[in-house]
Amino acid sequence: MISILHIVPDDKFIDFVIDDFARHSGIKNEFVLFSASPGYKPLHIKRTNEIKIVETNSEEYLKIYANTQSHIVIYHSLTHPFIINDLKTKPIIYWITWGHDYQPIIKQNLLKPKTIELYQVVHKTTFKEPLAYKKKNTILKNNFTRTLHRLLRNTLKKPNGQNYRQQLEKVYKRIDYCSTVVPHEYSFFNKIPGFRARHLSYKIGFVNNPFSSYNNRFETLGEAILVGNSYTYTNNHPDVFYQLKNLNISNVIIVPLSYGLNPSEHPELIDLGKSMFGDRFQPVLDFVSFEAYNAMLKKSKVAIFNHIRQQAVGNILIMLWQGSKVFLSELSPVYKYMKEQGVFIYSVENDLTAENIETALTQAQKQTNRKYVFSTYSEKAIETTNNHSLRVLARKAKQRLIYKKITGTFNYR
Repeated sequence: MISILHIVPDDKFIDFVIDDFARHSGIKNEFVLFSASPGYKPLHIKRTNEIKIVETNSEEYLKIYANTQSHIVIYHSLTHPFIINDLKTKPIIYWITWGHDYQPIIKQNLLKPKTIELYQVVHKTTFKEPLAYKKKNTILKNNFTRTLHRLLRNTLKKPNGQNYRQQLEKVYKRIDYCSTVVPHEYSFFNKIPGFRARHLSYKIGFVNNPFSSYNNRFETLGEAILVGNSYTYTNNHPDVFYQLKNLNISNVIIVPLSYGLNPSEHPELIDLGKSMFGDRFQPVLDFVSFEAYNAMLKKSKVAIFNHIRQQAVGNILIMLWQGSKVFLSELSPVYKYMKEQGVFIYSVENDLTAENIETALTQAQKQTNRKYVFSTYSEKAIETTNNHSLRVLARKAKQRLIYKKITGTFNYR
């Protein structure tokens, strides 16, 4: 039997991950969530009885990592990466990237002008997003940009006399395989020093997968506009708000803010939305069930996701499936990939006009988009992809075990 140690964050998607791996026989799964807080209770994972919570800096924390006997270690997003360098065993390491976990090292600017402008004014010297910067020193002209520089500099400092990049190079050399949400993201890793992992796809499934029963019937959608998927800076909400305000449209604006920042501690985006759209601005502040969330999405005939990095793919797929018109940033790898796949999606930068908002997709366009979602994210498509990847991982783990028995040591490839 192959044993797999899963290192997971406290995130709603982990319930889907547990479901995915429970389907496979011949595998012993252990899901571990690390927390610095004693007695931590997960906020987003519902299946807590299947998660082991381990306090960081405890003996158990070090034991699990340094001497794990698991054949495979899977990182669902690269949480706690530096402990990889302390591993005394050589399991197969598989990194399932989520997008946010590789951004700091490739140094990609993820924020647009109006977003930077809003949070610069509100937070002044306490702005928490260290990903918007320029290469030239001329950026260090005000308190906001000086704060960004200090935050970035501090994150580069790590113990043991090695900086952030040197330790990460060691981490990346230990990773055998990685998965990206869309294939275009894999090209980013050419910029990461020491990275040599092979690409191996993994797709997070859905409980009661909504894409598994294909038909050409489309429900009537509401007239609202959905903006973003969470309360994170990388949604670039303010830039979308200003664009919509200039169009003089009358649609209701639905903005999910129940995931990410705490709205009570960060009311500035809500204040901006209310000042621009009045009662038409409808922020979603409370967590709802998957079914209730899908019902809310059906109120929107248009969805706008202004992310520069890969983000909100689950929401994008649902909106495409139900026949909504979807606008993505041209800078997003998701936009570029889906365009190549023949999906009917639109550009936030160039296509977001009143006419495009009012004009629905044709029946043929809706069908094309639904066929794409079905072919890539139906239950069968997900199962085929993940079965293949697990076979590759298991085969590699067995090869490594045989090599150890013969030679008494491990190699990396």
